[in-house]
Amino acid sequence: MIGIGPFITIPTIMATINGGGPQCMLGWITSLLVVLPDGLIWAELGAAMPASGGSYFWLREGFGRETWAV
Repeated sequence: MIGIGPFITIPTIMATINGGGPQCMLGWITSLLVVLPDGLIWAELGAAMPASGGSYFWLREGFGRETWAV
């Protein structure tokens, strides 16, 4: 799954810097530096605890049931 954010914000940045030239790659590289670690963290969580529930399941496993009042 990929969000639509990069497809909206990066062209806006490129338009702001007048088409950009080589500088337009700066937006894609910056996005990569933010998105890659985030994706790797979610992949590691999914591999370590393969159960349905996603974020809720991982938080419950990490902090216990009592913390989340469920």
